[in-house]
Amino acid sequence: MNTDDLLTTTISDLASRAPHDPDLARTVRRRSRWRVAVAAAPVAAALAVIVVVAAVVGARGGRTEHPTTVPSACTPVTTAVLPTWARGGFSDAEPSMPFVTSSSGHLVAILFGAPLSSPEAKDHANKILWVANAAGGSGDMVIAGTREGDGMTMTTTVPGGPGPSLVDMPGPGCWHLEITWGTVHDSIELLYVAP
Repeated sequence: MNTDDLLTTTISDLASRAPHDPDLARTVRRRSRWRVAVAAAPVAAALAVIVVVAAVVGARGGRTEHPTTVPSACTPVTTAVLPTWARGGFSDAEPSMPFVTSSSGHLVAILFGAPLSSPEAKDHANKILWVANAAGGSGDMVIAGTREGDGMTMTTTVPGGPGPSLVDMPGPGCWHLEITWGTVHDSIELLYVAP
């Protein structure tokens, strides 16, 4: 036996006795597919992000949106039980009405015409019952209003002081009202909506 034959026989004998995976080819293919999938996952994720961003920018027409609203001093009107001192004239012991309280807490605007609107709604008037719990008030109640945002102003008078009134505004928006009668000065914010 020559050297080449001896070497081939020895290597074949060693290979047959060595531990090995009987399905080595399938294992190698499976592992190589897994490596390809793991390597491709970050690329696929990056492409998905690019597609989503492109879709959003395309839908907006390339515009960047900026918020145009600013916080308002007017809060939504809620219906609740009136303060004890503001219940005069109501037949219910605990009347529940939409109302707004002034900054001092001594004046309420009970909204019989809720929601207040400008121009006035066709189905109801802007009727407000003003009720005060403050000493020193006498005479007519003067209301000077300023609209939030553009500074539009208005002035009106409630004859005889706090009581029933119709208060219309020259436009919708949040109105800051400075209220004076006698020596009493107070303020309140009322929201008027477009009907």
